[in-house]
Amino acid sequence: MTRLLLLLLLLAGLLPASAQQGSLVVKKKWKSVRSYIRGEYISVQTTRGRREGFIGGFRGDTVFIGREIVRLTEITRIYVPREEIRRIRPSAREWAWIALGSALTSYGLTLNGQATVKEAVTAGVAIPMTPIVYGYLRSKIRFRRKQYRIGRRFSVQAYSFYVGGR
Repeated sequence: MTRLLLLLLLLAGLLPASAQQGSLVVKKKWKSVRSYIRGEYISVQTTRGRREGFIGGFRGDTVFIGREIVRLTEITRIYVPREEIRRIRPSAREWAWIALGSALTSYGLTLNGQATVKEAVTAGVAIPMTPIVYGYLRSKIRFRRKQYRIGRRFSVQAYSFYVGGR
């Protein structure tokens, strides 16, 4: 039993260990709102201008963004990247298929007596147009925060787990 335990301990020592990474945390009062880790894209406004790029690492109160060195005390805003929403943009041929589908839907509903002509035309137009209108509205309306203004309400804190010389 002791040999098996010793063998397991030796094998566990050979496995690669993954250390914790540093992170940049945006806090509202005392609660974490958003966190960024190494390799993530970030866009910040500093006292020296706007910096954007991938986070290269953290050391103390310094964040390496791309090839720039940004201190936490210089950050005035952190911009939230807008998620790309793909709108449905039908071509002329697809519009023709949509119109044909609307007409067939309306005709089928009135032929079977499930709806009056007015209701059938409304349903025939609403069914294929709903995803197109929804995609358009979703690309125009934004409910999430666009930026974090560092100051009164939000603060920035960096956790770096750097262990090394100097």
